[in-house]
Amino acid sequence: MGRGTAKALGYISFGLAVGFCAGWLLGRKRADISGIKNYEAKLAVEDSKIGNPAALPPALSASPRDSKPRQISNVDLLKKLVRLEKTNGIWFNLQALVRPKNHRGYQISPAFVQLFELTPTEEATLNQALDDAGKQQYALELAHATSRLEDNGQKVVIDVPAFPQDGGKIYDQLHQTFATTLGPDRQPLFDDFADQQVENSLDNFGAEERTITILRKTSPNGSVTYSTQYAETGANGTATGNGTFFDRAGLVQYFPVAAPVLPADY
Repeated sequence: MGRGTAKALGYISFGLAVGFCAGWLLGRKRADISGIKNYEAKLAVEDSKIGNPAALPPALSASPRDSKPRQISNVDLLKKLVRLEKTNGIWFNLQALVRPKNHRGYQISPAFVQLFELTPTEEATLNQALDDAGKQQYALELAHATSRLEDNGQKVVIDVPAFPQDGGKIYDQLHQTFATTLGPDRQPLFDDFADQQVENSLDNFGAEERTITILRKTSPNGSVTYSTQYAETGANGTATGNGTFFDRAGLVQYFPVAAPVLPADY
């Protein structure tokens, strides 16, 4: 399985909702997960077109003599969507990770728990693995990062060079935990839906060099905001982004590497 290089900028807070994209126009269209069950009949019809006519939802598969319709599991539904993506070019997205308030790292989202049918023990195992990987990643960032002050101390520039070998070891260990926990039935689904998100959330495990620029601004009424610019450079070029934070706590939650280098009165 390949390692992604594109960066989905993770410091904007995401909601807990899950989005699925399903559409039948020329391009790719989104469909909210709240309506995903409404598409089961359509998905099953598509199954019949791609050589799996037996996998029909209750509305199409139950005979008049069936007292109870067969229920499709969430994992089986994900498998259907993967087949549609590969055969019909339909794109959909699962938000696999969330960043809880006052928590430095990422955790498995409630939607991931539900759709992958995780047990409480499996959920705890994966969350612990994410925490451990985040701590190791943070330690490597601190060890490699350099910083400087500009504009009379109002601007902080942080440079983090790439460390792909050390970061790759963290990735391999984390991926092995997911593979062991999910097993051969669900692991391929994780690779399709969530692996790239995990890489992005952990800054691609040091595969790319990063520059974070933070500018402190004080309004006439004395309120302080922090404007940020972000650049990540790798084999596929440079990805950039920007954001605004209204307190220091929020800033360092999304950029932990900034915490030890910001001036005390910043």
